[in-house]
Amino acid sequence: MPQDTQFTSLKLTQLFGDGSAGRSPVLFFADPQTVAMGDAALSLVMTEGHANQVLSNVLFVDPESGGTEEILTLPPEADCKGLVLFIANTGGEGITINDDSATTIADLLTNEHAVLMCDGTSWFGGILQET
Repeated sequence: MPQDTQFTSLKLTQLFGDGSAGRSPVLFFADPQTVAMGDAALSLVMTEGHANQVLSNVLFVDPESGGTEEILTLPPEADCKGLVLFIANTGGEGITINDDSATTIADLLTNEHAVLMCDGTSWFGGILQET
């Protein structure tokens, strides 16, 4: 590995964390993750190897709902300090985004997007509409 690449990798780990000292590693992957809710509530997790593991900061979520909306629960705050998620509703129904205590963080209509951040104790953010 060239020396400048090693330097860049070291600096990114220092800036974003590597999971040590109680900090979650910040993901920032370019490839979006598709989440198919299957007409049911779904809880996201940071647990490695879990079927509902968050693998990217960009989530394309389809509620696949027969009703009007489905509930998407974010991972526990303690596992997500410093994490930023970009969530796009790609389905034809609404998505209610809750934290792990069932508090509503955002209600996404069709073609809306949420930018959500976690400080380790709370999720917060806002909703954007497509133009």
